This record gives sequence, structure tokens and C-alpha cells, in this order.
Amino acid sequence: YATDLANPPSTLLISLPLMIFTLVAALTMPLAGWRFERIGSSRTFAEGALLTTVGLIGTGLAFSFYDLLGWRALTAIGYAFMYVACQGYVVANASPQQQAGSSALFVSGLMAATICGPAIGGILADHIGYTATFGCAAILASCAGIMAFRLLNAAPLTKPRPRRPTRGLIRALAGNGRFALLMLFAAIPAKLLLNGFLFFLVPLTLSEFGDSRSEIGRIAMIYGLAALFMGPVLARLADRFALHGLLVGVGGLLTGLGLILVFFFPTTTGVLVSVLMLGIGQAMSISSQLALVTGIGRAAIEQFGQGPVLGSYRLIERLGGAVGPLAAAGLAAIFGYPGAITLLGMLGVLTATLFSVSFLILGVEPEADDESPPLELQKA
Repeated sequence: YATDLANPPSTLLISLPLMIFTLVAALTMPLAGWRFERIGSSRTFAEGALLTTVGLIGTGLAFSFYDLLGWRALTAIGYAFMYVACQGYVVANASPQQQAGSSALFVSGLMAATICGPAIGGILADHIGYTATFGCAAILASCAGIMAFRLLNAAPLTKPRPRRPTRGLIRALAGNGRFALLMLFAAIPAKLLLNGFLFFLVPLTLSEFGDSRSEIGRIAMIYGLAALFMGPVLARLADRFALHGLLVGVGGLLTGLGLILVFFFPTTTGVLVSVLMLGIGQAMSISSQLALVTGIGRAAIEQFGQGPVLGSYRLIERLGGAVGPLAAAGLAAIFGYPGAITLLGMLGVLTATLFSVSFLILGVEPEADDESPPLELQKA
């Protein structure tokens, strides 16, 4: 769709819609977290659904490439509100012993959408065109908003008042070494590889190989299938045996190695196997990452609240996702699509190795003196 609107089309130019979407969604996460803290899951999701519906309608009716970018930005704001509302609701209603398992159920819902979206979207685009396909997506978004408004808890979640101004949150998180390592070597690379490979390079690579839009959608849905079926099982194992750090490291390594396979097998089958390994690797790491954040950042959550801390995590994570399409486009312009996929895989292996070594040395659980206690406790 972006290629048809871009004139003349180029790899860097057609990466902008995905980059803009991811960047705006990332920058909106803190605002969405603030809204969630004030008005609760139900209304936050409904607001996001309204914005998403309008954005999807505008996307389908876009008359120019830059008009498309604006509508994608609006859709991203709505997506951020909906995402934070769901994630916050899940985390707030899960016990510490069930964080990874509950997060896996949430991720399974996302994976179900990932399974259905590319396949159904590709088939619809082949038969009814892009505009009507985005119209169908807008109808689904509006229906989701109505259902969430009725089903989610409408009352704002009761939270303790922050013990010091929220402006100290950045300093507190920056001073947490384990949090910084988790962001730099796990969360950011995971989103960078997901957006740069699956959502950008896979469609372009398969199109270059001669695959149709429907075939591209079916291959992309392999990622969702793998994550959907393996995510809950792996999350239960992580919760039961405290394997969160191990699964994050192994998942990152598996993802990187899967992408490197394309260098040796630059075919449709090679890309399919890479997508499958990406799904398995992300199933290992996504829910475990969230469990690590709630454990590593426990002191910050007690001081500033769950919403701001998780919002900061999602902001940093999705900034990596925003870089993914642009980095992939730059690499593809120089090394071609298989070469770009291979280099992204090498990056994934490197960062996963650094994460594993770092947490083997430091340990996953913070020591008692690793994090600053709340100010009231210091004064006491």
C-alpha cells in the first residue's frame, strides 16, 4: 500500500509508515499510562479504540503518501491507549507468582491477532482492495471498544499515591543497572528485530521472491502460531522454576540464529523457517521480560506506581521498534534483503549473548542494597 502511494518508491521511504507508527506509539505510552492510572482500563481502551477507528478509516482513504503518515500516527496513538489499558489490567490483577503466566495470556491474544491479521488482511486486499480492507479493520476496532467498555473494570484502579514526584522516575530507572541491561540487550533488540524483520523485510523479501500478498500473509502468521501455542507453556515453566532470565537469553539467541539462516537459504522456505524461529524465540522472552521488569523495578513501582514504570519500559522498548524498519531499510539498500536479515540476526545473537553474560554475573534478583529504598524509608 505504501509502495503504491510513494512516488517514486524507495526502500527508505516505504519504511516510514511503520517507523512513524512505532515511534508515535512508543512516545504515547507514558501518556496512555497516565490515563490508565486516572480513569482505568475501560475508558482508556475505549478512547484508544475511537482514535484507532478514525485512523484506520483515514488510512484507507489516504490520497498521498504523507497523508498516509499522518493517519498512521493517529492510529498509533489509539493503539498505545488500547495496549496499555489491556496490559495494565492484566498486571494489576495478577499475583507476583503469576506475572509471567498472566502476561502470556495477554501475549497470546496479541499472537492470535498476529495470526489472523496478516492472513486475512492479505486475502482481503487481494479480493476487495486496500481501502475496503482498512474499513473492515476500523469496524473491528470500534466493536472492540464497545466490548471492552462493557467487560473491563470501569473504575480507576486504586493505587497508593506516589511517594515523590514522578520526575524522579527516569533517574531511578537509569540508576538501576539490571533494568538498563534488560532494556539495552533484550527489550530493545527484540522489538527492533520484530519490526525490522517480520513487519518490514519479510513482505519485501517474499515479494521479491515472487510470492503473492496472500502467501506473504500466511507465512507471517507462522510467527503468531508459534508464539500463541508455546507462549503460555513457556511462561508457566518460567513462573514455576524461576527461569525468566534464562528464557529471555535463550529466546534472543534463537531469534538471532533464525535470521542468520536466511544467509544460507535465501529462499521462501528459508524465510519461513526464520519466521518460525522468531516466533519461538519471542514466545520465550516476551512474557518473561515483563516479569523481570516487575521484579527488577520493584522499588520504583512502590515509589512511582505500576503505570509509570511499565509505561517507561514500553516507551524504551518501542523506541527500539521504531528504529527497526529504518535500520532494516538502510541495511537493505546496501546489502540487499537477505544480507540485511543476516546482519539483524547477528545483532540479535550479540545482544542476547551480552544479556546472558551480564545476568550470569549480576544475577536476576536485585540484592537488598542494589536499589534505593523509598524516601520515607530513608527518612525513617
